[in-house]
Amino acid sequence: MRTERSFCHGPSGTPSGTMVEIYDPVAGYSYILDEQNQVAHRFALQVRRPGDSSARAVNVRSAPPASNAEVASQAPGRPTVTTESLGTQTMEGVLVEGKRTTRIIPEGSEDNDRPITVVEEIWSSPELKIPVLLKTNDPRNGEMTTRLTNIELSNPILSLFQPPAGYKIVDETDRITLTYTRP
Repeated sequence: MRTERSFCHGPSGTPSGTMVEIYDPVAGYSYILDEQNQVAHRFALQVRRPGDSSARAVNVRSAPPASNAEVASQAPGRPTVTTESLGTQTMEGVLVEGKRTTRIIPEGSEDNDRPITVVEEIWSSPELKIPVLLKTNDPRNGEMTTRLTNIELSNPILSLFQPPAGYKIVDETDRITLTYTRP
Protein backbone atom coordinates (compact mmCIF):
# COMPACT_ATOMS: atom_id res chain seq x y z
CA MET A 1 0.00 0.00 0.00
CA ARG A 2 1.29 3.47 -0.86
CA THR A 3 0.06 6.55 1.01
CA GLU A 4 0.92 10.10 0.02
CA ARG A 5 0.12 13.02 2.34
CA SER A 6 0.76 16.60 1.34
CA PHE A 7 1.76 19.16 3.97
CA CYS A 8 2.87 22.78 4.44
CA HIS A 9 0.05 24.24 2.38
CA GLY A 10 0.80 27.82 1.42
CA PRO A 11 -1.69 30.68 1.04
CA SER A 12 -2.63 29.43 -2.44
CA GLY A 13 -3.44 25.98 -1.02
CA THR A 14 -0.58 24.38 -2.93
CA PRO A 15 1.42 21.90 -0.81
CA SER A 16 5.12 22.51 -0.33
CA GLY A 17 5.88 18.86 0.34
CA THR A 18 4.57 15.31 0.34
CA MET A 19 5.20 12.47 2.76
CA VAL A 20 5.19 9.05 1.11
CA GLU A 21 4.75 5.80 3.04
CA ILE A 22 5.01 2.36 1.47
CA TYR A 23 3.73 -0.71 3.33
CA ASP A 24 4.71 -4.09 1.84
CA PRO A 25 3.83 -7.02 4.13
CA VAL A 26 4.81 -9.52 1.41
CA ALA A 27 8.41 -8.26 1.35
CA GLY A 28 8.25 -7.65 5.13
CA TYR A 29 9.11 -3.92 5.08
CA SER A 30 7.56 -0.50 5.33
CA TYR A 31 9.25 2.65 4.09
CA ILE A 32 8.99 6.36 4.77
CA LEU A 33 10.43 8.32 1.88
CA ASP A 34 12.31 11.56 2.54
CA GLU A 35 11.96 13.10 -0.91
CA GLN A 36 13.99 16.21 -0.07
CA ASN A 37 17.07 14.19 0.95
CA GLN A 38 16.32 11.14 -1.24
CA VAL A 39 16.41 8.71 1.69
CA ALA A 40 14.14 5.68 2.15
CA HIS A 41 13.78 4.86 5.85
CA ARG A 42 13.12 1.10 5.96
CA PHE A 43 11.40 -0.67 8.85
CA ALA A 44 11.21 -4.45 9.16
CA LEU A 45 7.68 -5.74 9.73
CA GLN A 46 6.79 -8.60 12.00
CA VAL A 47 3.44 -9.84 10.76
CA ARG A 48 1.57 -12.39 12.86
CA ARG A 49 0.72 -15.51 10.89
CA PRO A 50 -2.21 -17.74 11.95
CA GLY A 51 -1.04 -19.97 14.79
CA ASP A 52 2.12 -17.90 15.43
CA SER A 53 1.94 -16.28 18.85
CA SER A 54 5.58 -15.15 18.93
CA ALA A 55 5.34 -12.37 16.31
CA ARG A 56 4.16 -8.88 17.13
CA ALA A 57 0.86 -8.08 15.42
CA VAL A 58 0.61 -5.11 13.08
CA ASN A 59 -2.10 -2.73 14.31
CA VAL A 60 -4.89 -2.74 11.71
CA ARG A 61 -8.21 -0.97 12.31
CA SER A 62 -11.09 -3.31 11.63
CA ALA A 63 -14.68 -2.53 10.79
CA PRO A 64 -17.31 -2.70 13.54
CA PRO A 65 -19.36 -5.87 14.14
CA ALA A 66 -21.67 -6.89 11.29
CA SER A 67 -25.01 -7.34 13.07
CA ASN A 68 -27.96 -4.96 12.76
CA ALA A 69 -28.42 -2.70 15.77
CA GLU A 70 -25.89 -4.54 17.89
CA VAL A 71 -25.57 -3.01 21.35
CA ALA A 72 -22.56 -3.65 23.57
CA SER A 73 -21.16 -2.52 26.90
CA GLN A 74 -24.11 -1.33 28.96
CA ALA A 75 -22.36 -1.29 32.35
CA PRO A 76 -22.79 1.95 34.35
CA GLY A 77 -20.11 4.54 33.55
CA ARG A 78 -19.12 2.73 30.37
CA PRO A 79 -20.01 3.95 26.89
CA THR A 80 -23.07 2.50 25.19
CA VAL A 81 -22.18 1.32 21.69
CA THR A 82 -24.76 0.71 18.97
CA THR A 83 -23.87 -0.59 15.51
CA GLU A 84 -26.23 -0.60 12.55
CA SER A 85 -25.89 -1.73 8.96
CA LEU A 86 -26.29 0.93 6.28
CA GLY A 87 -26.59 -1.57 3.44
CA THR A 88 -24.51 -1.61 0.28
CA GLN A 89 -23.82 0.85 -2.51
CA THR A 90 -21.18 1.66 -5.09
CA MET A 91 -18.51 4.29 -4.33
CA GLU A 92 -15.63 5.12 -6.66
CA GLY A 93 -16.69 2.18 -8.85
CA VAL A 94 -16.39 -0.33 -5.98
CA LEU A 95 -19.16 -2.13 -4.08
CA VAL A 96 -19.04 -1.10 -0.41
CA GLU A 97 -20.90 -2.10 2.77
CA GLY A 98 -21.76 0.57 5.30
CA LYS A 99 -21.88 0.45 9.09
CA ARG A 100 -22.66 3.24 11.55
CA THR A 101 -21.40 2.96 15.10
CA THR A 102 -22.75 5.34 17.72
CA ARG A 103 -20.92 5.55 21.04
CA ILE A 104 -22.52 7.47 23.90
CA ILE A 105 -20.11 8.35 26.69
CA PRO A 106 -22.14 8.89 29.88
CA GLU A 107 -22.05 12.11 31.85
CA GLY A 108 -19.13 12.24 34.29
CA SER A 109 -17.14 9.31 32.88
CA GLU A 110 -14.56 11.62 31.22
CA ASP A 111 -15.12 14.71 33.38
CA ASN A 112 -17.94 15.64 30.99
CA ASP A 113 -20.99 17.52 32.27
CA ARG A 114 -23.34 15.86 29.72
CA PRO A 115 -23.32 12.74 27.53
CA ILE A 116 -20.94 12.78 24.55
CA THR A 117 -22.21 11.17 21.34
CA VAL A 118 -19.56 9.99 18.85
CA VAL A 119 -20.78 8.72 15.47
CA GLU A 120 -18.52 6.79 13.09
CA GLU A 121 -19.65 5.71 9.63
CA ILE A 122 -17.47 3.26 7.70
CA TRP A 123 -18.05 2.15 4.12
CA SER A 124 -15.72 -0.81 3.40
CA SER A 125 -15.07 -2.83 0.28
CA PRO A 126 -15.35 -6.58 0.92
CA GLU A 127 -13.28 -7.17 -2.23
CA LEU A 128 -10.44 -4.81 -1.30
CA LYS A 129 -10.80 -5.38 2.46
CA ILE A 130 -10.27 -1.68 3.21
CA PRO A 131 -12.47 1.31 4.09
CA VAL A 132 -13.36 3.49 1.09
CA LEU A 133 -15.08 6.17 3.19
CA LEU A 134 -14.73 6.89 6.90
CA LYS A 135 -16.67 9.70 8.60
CA THR A 136 -16.29 10.51 12.28
CA ASN A 137 -18.25 13.13 14.19
CA ASP A 138 -16.92 13.67 17.70
CA PRO A 139 -17.88 16.90 19.51
CA ARG A 140 -14.48 16.88 21.24
CA ASN A 141 -12.53 16.81 17.96
CA GLY A 142 -15.01 17.90 15.27
CA GLU A 143 -15.79 16.14 12.01
CA MET A 144 -13.27 14.13 10.05
CA THR A 145 -13.72 12.48 6.65
CA THR A 146 -11.26 10.13 4.97
CA ARG A 147 -12.09 9.03 1.43
CA LEU A 148 -10.30 6.87 -1.12
CA THR A 149 -10.58 8.34 -4.60
CA ASN A 150 -9.52 7.32 -8.08
CA ILE A 151 -9.51 3.63 -7.18
CA GLU A 152 -7.80 1.67 -9.93
CA LEU A 153 -8.37 -2.10 -9.86
CA SER A 154 -5.85 -2.97 -12.59
CA ASN A 155 -2.34 -4.09 -11.71
CA PRO A 156 -0.41 -1.11 -10.30
CA ILE A 157 2.89 0.23 -11.50
CA LEU A 158 5.38 -1.80 -9.45
CA SER A 159 7.86 1.08 -9.08
CA LEU A 160 5.30 3.00 -6.94
CA PHE A 161 5.70 0.37 -4.22
CA GLN A 162 9.49 0.43 -4.01
CA PRO A 163 11.94 3.14 -3.02
CA PRO A 164 12.87 5.17 -6.12
CA ALA A 165 16.15 4.47 -7.88
CA GLY A 166 18.94 6.60 -6.45
CA TYR A 167 17.47 6.76 -2.93
CA LYS A 168 19.72 5.73 -0.06
CA ILE A 169 18.01 2.97 1.97
CA VAL A 170 18.53 3.28 5.73
CA ASP A 171 17.39 0.42 7.99
CA GLU A 172 15.65 1.85 11.06
CA THR A 173 14.88 0.20 14.39
CA ASP A 174 13.49 3.18 16.29
CA ARG A 175 11.38 6.28 15.71
CA ILE A 176 12.62 8.82 13.22
CA THR A 177 12.15 12.57 12.80
CA LEU A 178 11.97 14.08 9.34
CA THR A 179 12.84 17.75 8.93
CA TYR A 180 11.53 19.56 5.89
CA THR A 181 12.95 22.84 4.61
CA ARG A 182 10.61 24.97 2.52
CA PRO A 183 12.01 26.03 -0.84
